[in-house]
Amino acid sequence: MQKNSGKYLFFLFVLISSYFIACSPQKSYKVLSFLFDGVPEPSPDKLVELNDTVYQTDSVVIASNRISQPLMFYHSPYKKKECTICHDRNSMDKTVEPQPKLCYKCHDNYNDKFEFIHGPVGGGYCTSCHNAHKSKSDHLLLRSSQQLCIHCHDSILVFKNRYHLNNDISNCIECHNPHGGENRYMPEKGSCYKCHEKYNEKFSYLHGPVAGEYCTTCHSPHMTKTKKLLIMQGSSLCLNCHNKELIFESDHHKNVDKTCIDCHDPHGGEDRLFIKNKTQ
Repeated sequence: MQKNSGKYLFFLFVLISSYFIACSPQKSYKVLSFLFDGVPEPSPDKLVELNDTVYQTDSVVIASNRISQPLMFYHSPYKKKECTICHDRNSMDKTVEPQPKLCYKCHDNYNDKFEFIHGPVGGGYCTSCHNAHKSKSDHLLLRSSQQLCIHCHDSILVFKNRYHLNNDISNCIECHNPHGGENRYMPEKGSCYKCHEKYNEKFSYLHGPVAGEYCTTCHSPHMTKTKKLLIMQGSSLCLNCHNKELIFESDHHKNVDKTCIDCHDPHGGEDRLFIKNKTQ
């Protein structure tokens, strides 16, 4: 009789354990490791979170309350346990090269890519923003979204700017490149078109900076003393790039007392000289 009772208790225990094991890899590991020795930890890539939305992976759409999402992102050498790619074999607390030279062995050197460089990038302090091993945020960021930026940048000054007031964008890098850019505000290429008109569909010919989406060649992204946020007033802006001597050699420009944009559209036109329509 006692033997039968022992069997029933064992089967009941197995049944209850199976319930917990089926819930998630984390619970499965906890139960099995309690019962047995040498149970391997679940792969981080297979850990799951519960969510009520549909989630799409590379190969399948899961339309249920249980969806697969990575809880941790890993630096490739760390995940592969190839520590000596970055660390000294004889002293693991040392790296084989200092930052940023170490990072540039595999990653882009942004100093050669942008005219203006974000401070941590220019100084080679990659780990000011990125974790060298693992992170809960994509790109191994130390903090998620806006929190990373305002950890260093004064949030009061940032949100006081009139371009940030009543702005529902919660991620700074939707507009700013975190590594560098063509001016000191490092706007992301094309970010202006999130709010402003895109002239590509309006004109047959586009002004070079417009075609290249380099709006900050002529406009300040934040504030100036000039209308339309121009970085210079009147024709001085145009002559900052265009050759003054060649322009005024033309018969059309002799004795002209108008500004360039009185006759030319600064964004584009229906001919290569961007001559304004008489009705404009």
